[in-house]
Amino acid sequence: MTFRVETVFDLTHTCPTGHNHSDHPTDVDRRNWTCRICRQSVYIEMVDRAENRQLVERVPAREICVGDYLVYRTHAGIDANLVTGSNPHRFKAGRWFLSVENFGSDHVSPEQYVSRIPGLNP
Repeated sequence: MTFRVETVFDLTHTCPTGHNHSDHPTDVDRRNWTCRICRQSVYIEMVDRAENRQLVERVPAREICVGDYLVYRTHAGIDANLVTGSNPHRFKAGRWFLSVENFGSDHVSPEQYVSRIPGLNP
C-alpha cells in the first residue's frame, strides 16, 4: 500500500474547464497534473481490475487537509479513505506526515503528488 501516484489505474483525464473534446483530448502536464492550456488541475478517473472507480485530482501532500479523502494503491487495486492527519513531520525535517483511516500513516515529501477525491472536504 502506498500514497504514491499509480498511473497504471488511470482511465481518463478531464479538464474541469472543458479543454477536452473528441478531436483534442486533455493535454496533461504530468509534472504537476494540470491542463497545459488553462493550468487547472485535471480530474482523473481511476479504475482497478475489480472495477472500483474513483475520480481524483493530484495535489502535493502539503495541500492535503484532515477531512480529505485519499485514493491509494492496495494489494488488490485501489481504495479510498478519510485523512485523519496531515502536517509537517515533527521529527523528520523536510518530510510530511499523512495518516489515513484503515491505512495507517506514512512520511512523504511535501512535494509528492497524491490522489485526492475532489470536493469532499467541507
